[in-house]
Amino acid sequence: MDRVQEVDEAVRLARRGIDNDDAVALARGGHAVAFLVGELASGIVCVNRAIALNPNLATVWYLSGWLRAYEGQTEVAIEHFAHAMRLSPLDLTYYHMQCGTAFAHLLAGRFDDAVSFANKALQYEPRYISAAAVTAASHALAGRKKEARAAMQRLRQIDPALRMSNLKEWFPIHRPDHFAKWAQGLQAAGLPE
Repeated sequence: MDRVQEVDEAVRLARRGIDNDDAVALARGGHAVAFLVGELASGIVCVNRAIALNPNLATVWYLSGWLRAYEGQTEVAIEHFAHAMRLSPLDLTYYHMQCGTAFAHLLAGRFDDAVSFANKALQYEPRYISAAAVTAASHALAGRKKEARAAMQRLRQIDPALRMSNLKEWFPIHRPDHFAKWAQGLQAAGLPE
């Protein structure tokens, strides 16, 4: 199965998952359609339904946080990630919540907070590419060139194939100013074209 077929199959299964009243299936399916085919509004509708069905499930809150960050609602994203972390402080995906918080802080221009949360995520999972990227971009945007280059070196060790040219495939950021900030930070940190 090639990449296009894999994505098509993932989207088919995600659409099947969002056609019911299971909170986990709704949240995961909503995240998948937002991420894979750019249907962010549909994804947010799904996570909103999932939250209404099970407001005590950390997974739906953290997936909602990612979708809100992609949409540009950084403060709402941070609130949703914080709520997820309070609901499940021993969650195996806690580092995803920390990375999402870091990413939202980066988009909001709070680079020190972004680095702090990204470094916490990297303590849980040292090869977490998204956290390494947030660290590199945040240091660069804060003017800390040495730290940015060191973080970029780590990122390049994790994924040598990552380039500026495939950045759009990686995070479906919808606001042009937020995407520009993300790209500027990674480029200034040394991500190759």
